[in-house]
Amino acid sequence: MTAMDPTPSPYYPPRAPWYRTLREVWLGFLRGTRVDRFRTPGRIPLSGFLLGLAIPGHAFLSMRLPTYGWAVLLGWLGLAFACLAGLGTVWSGVGIGLLIFFHASSILFLIRPWFRDTSLWARLAISLFTAVALIQFVYIPVQHVAERFFCLPLQYAGRPIVVHPWGIPAKPRPGDWVAYRIEAGRFDAPNIRVHEGYGLGPILAVAGDTIEFGPDTVRVNGLISTHRDNMPTSGQLRLPRERCFIWPELRQVQRRGVAESSVKGTLLHLAEVPYENIIGRPYDRWFFRDQRLP
Repeated sequence: MTAMDPTPSPYYPPRAPWYRTLREVWLGFLRGTRVDRFRTPGRIPLSGFLLGLAIPGHAFLSMRLPTYGWAVLLGWLGLAFACLAGLGTVWSGVGIGLLIFFHASSILFLIRPWFRDTSLWARLAISLFTAVALIQFVYIPVQHVAERFFCLPLQYAGRPIVVHPWGIPAKPRPGDWVAYRIEAGRFDAPNIRVHEGYGLGPILAVAGDTIEFGPDTVRVNGLISTHRDNMPTSGQLRLPRERCFIWPELRQVQRRGVAESSVKGTLLHLAEVPYENIIGRPYDRWFFRDQRLP
């Protein structure tokens, strides 16, 4: 028996590649939308134009200005790392503004052949539109995804704390520090409004525990705990199922004629956090920052 020659025969046409269907769909899309007639600025390839829109600094590389291109790209990456490491600080917000500036500058350089003969005011309007479009359609969506799945910056006691979303303890226990969602709405007490947001604090009690409030102390199942600001000074509470007790550390409580008992009652209601509202726990370390909490 002789082995078959693997080389293609000149008498038979080559087999269709496995991606033939995808290629036909793509070519049909180009013909239907007339994208294939799109003329990029500077006669660069369409792939280079799309990369120039997505990657800061790539426009300079496409225009054969590698020094500027690598400087913008490396500067943008360095700023992105600095913003991530300093997440939650004022300097991180300034850095994000610089990221948008670098990206917008790169895009404006890419499309400048289209607007070479326009007036100064038209160029300013195009620059503003480019920055706004980047903020609305790129940076804000990326921020929302990052805060939902990777890193949510919160403030506690005047310092930033980065929370790991979905890092939820399997079984919440007293002493665990967690971040939770505060739902907006009007409660039983009249003329009191709680704004939607996030809270961060230690779990003081879990479902089934009994909390007894005193003038200076709080007892959880008979064990003494620290009395927090605006806590009730009398009474007791037994937590229902699927609830944990986290006393809210609000930055500002404005009474404006509302009775103190109503405010404390509302805070007591907020302190009963459903398990489903727990969104994560703080990272032990965030880059160079130690995030250990008391």
